[in-house]
Amino acid sequence: LQEASGGMLDGLVLDLRNNPGGVLDAAVGVSDLFLDAGVIVTAAGRTREARFTRSAHRGDILDGAAMVVLVNSGSASASEIVAGALQDHNRATIVGTPTFGKGLVQTVMPLSRGRAIKLTTSRYYTPSGDSIHEVGVQPDVFVAESPGYPDLSLSGLIDREADAQLLEAVEQLQPRAVMHSKAQ
Repeated sequence: LQEASGGMLDGLVLDLRNNPGGVLDAAVGVSDLFLDAGVIVTAAGRTREARFTRSAHRGDILDGAAMVVLVNSGSASASEIVAGALQDHNRATIVGTPTFGKGLVQTVMPLSRGRAIKLTTSRYYTPSGDSIHEVGVQPDVFVAESPGYPDLSLSGLIDREADAQLLEAVEQLQPRAVMHSKAQ
């Protein structure tokens, strides 16, 4: 990020809207980029393998620069892990609407003849111990989606002036970005 920007960043907007999730290790890796230390996610299940905690180790690549994460009801699973970890560690302001609320770990178990079964094996918890299942990550600043947002984002031609959530994210960055650049 710093290389792409030509130096230190004063702020960053991480847009996780309509991100359906993905691999747990990727969510932990992304969260770890922005946290100095601490729990990222905990899972609780019936077996030893289904109970685990993942923590940050790398250190914040932004060196404390202001950060806002955009979320909506299409943000699910792994993207909720990232948003929840950054929110609980007071590392980022979460802007948008509540996330989907998929806080379950599901494991695919192979059966005979090429069949498989997907079983829920544990439940995710944020660093503060909250389950996001069926409630989602609640934004710090609620901003409804602009009309036509999904169409704009899919076309790749987002008009920043038409995206109320993005405008609020930039607004949230302003005072903290100024303080961060003065501290440098």
